[in-house]
Amino acid sequence: SVLIFSHIHVDHAGAAGALCKKYPHLEAFAHEKGAPHLADPERLRQSMIKVFGETQADELYGDIVPISENQLRPLSDGEIIDLGKGIRLRVLHTPGHAEHHLSLYEEKHGTLLAGEALGVYFPDVDVYSPSTPPPEFDLAAAVDSIDRLEQLEPRKVLYSHFGPARDPRIAIQKAREMLINWGRAVSDAMSESDDRAHILTRLAEEAMTAIEHVRSEPESYNQYRQLMNIRATVTCGPGYIRYFKKGGRRL
Repeated sequence: SVLIFSHIHVDHAGAAGALCKKYPHLEAFAHEKGAPHLADPERLRQSMIKVFGETQADELYGDIVPISENQLRPLSDGEIIDLGKGIRLRVLHTPGHAEHHLSLYEEKHGTLLAGEALGVYFPDVDVYSPSTPPPEFDLAAAVDSIDRLEQLEPRKVLYSHFGPARDPRIAIQKAREMLINWGRAVSDAMSESDDRAHILTRLAEEAMTAIEHVRSEPESYNQYRQLMNIRATVTCGPGYIRYFKKGGRRL
């Protein structure tokens, strides 16, 4: 049996070590740049604390157990994972969300398992959102990865959160468009002020444009207004700020 991770952030791979310890027959596949941090997850934990704070991080995710190296299988771009019965997964290195992020393309049915290379999707309200956490988010790399996935012309797109996409073509277009627009909102705000609250408020305003079509449904609108505000100010905005402060280019 295998576990294949698009990336090793704790909401994806945080339980991997516990599962591998309980089931020694499991093999854990991850990109070669991420696999070492599953064997030694301390940097994962520190990144989680930077985003959520130590108390909330512990409450949300608990302990992160290392994976034994004999259960780890590093992956590189272009590899094929043969699951049998004609199901083959092509490994695509798709950095941006994280340097070690990968997507999987199931060639027989044209299905793209995008991970978070296309952000996240809330199918109940047809709402898309970028996914740009610190410390590794790279806007230029993320858009390059989207361009690469678009060339596959997938017939289906599956997200880690929460899919599947209704229309693969629109999903890819939305991912690129929103990444760039959110980046411009942050870049503009940073040129106006060094005040972090001002920058994150400006991004939250941009984020709200994605849910305008839900305004006629007050309960859903209020729910997603809160969610998009959290995404803009807690999980996504800081990634953009770090990217630009490190000299990342505006698109």
